[in-house]
Amino acid sequence: MDGVNTWQFLFGVSVIQVCVVVPYALVTSKDILEISWRDLGFLIAMTLFSGTIGHSFMVWAQKHVDVSVSSMILLLGPVISSIGAWLVYKQQISLIQMLGGAVVLASLAGVVRLTNTTKLKNELLSSADPLLNLNP
Repeated sequence: MDGVNTWQFLFGVSVIQVCVVVPYALVTSKDILEISWRDLGFLIAMTLFSGTIGHSFMVWAQKHVDVSVSSMILLLGPVISSIGAWLVYKQQISLIQMLGGAVVLASLAGVVRLTNTTKLKNELLSSADPLLNLNP
């Protein structure tokens, strides 16, 4: 058996999320029923499009990319969001935020480079003469 289909997995996770989050929101919120139809439409669109499509691509990518690399790449989200907020909404970015973003980018570049170098060495070694790969 090849496992569970991506869409089946995400559907199961989504159903469980709804069963947990909706009752909690109804019990703890005092104004949840005052949400407008427009806002509800935005919530549904955000859930269906960015949430479902984004998570689907991440789950799909797990078959093709080492999980340690793809999980590290997810750390780009806050950096990209900060840059987008600066470009689109003219939000200020403090010096400490810039330094943090630079550390994240440098760290991710190092991880990706190290992973590719290690994978390349392993591929070269595995294609070498089988007698060279024997451990005495």
